[in-house]
Amino acid sequence: MKSKFYGVLTMLAATMVLALPALNAQSAVGADVPFSFYVGDKAMEAGHYQARSTSDTLEILQNRDSDAAAFLLKAVRIQAKHDQQPKLVFEKCGNQYFLAQVWDGDTGIQLPRSKHEKELLLGANGSAGSPEIMVLAMNRE
Repeated sequence: MKSKFYGVLTMLAATMVLALPALNAQSAVGADVPFSFYVGDKAMEAGHYQARSTSDTLEILQNRDSDAAAFLLKAVRIQAKHDQQPKLVFEKCGNQYFLAQVWDGDTGIQLPRSKHEKELLLGANGSAGSPEIMVLAMNRE
C-alpha cells in the first residue's frame, strides 16, 4: 500500500516538474497602449493589451477592453544581448503606429513590415525614411 502511495506521489511530482515550462509559457504580460496601431494590416484600437504565448510558434496579443486580438507567428525570434523587460516596440510613420516587436523578457518576436507601412516609409519622394521608435513597458499579469 505504501509503495503504491509513493509511486502515485512520485508520478504527481514528475508531472508537476514537466508542466512548469508549459505554465511559464502561458504567463501573460500586459500594457496600456494609448494610441491605435496596426499589427500587419489589422487595425487595433487603443486599450489595455495582454500578450501571451499559446505555443512555441504562436503568440496572441489581445485588447482586454474590446477582446479584439491578433495572432503573431514567432517566425522571426530575436535574442537580447542582456536581460530585457517585457515590452512592445512600435514604429511611428507619420501619425500612424505599427507594432514592430514583442518582448517577453530576453527573447522577442520581430514582426515584418506591412505593405502599408513600407509605403508610408517610402513617402512621396520615393526614398525610404526612418520611423520613429516608441517603446511601451509591459508588466507581468
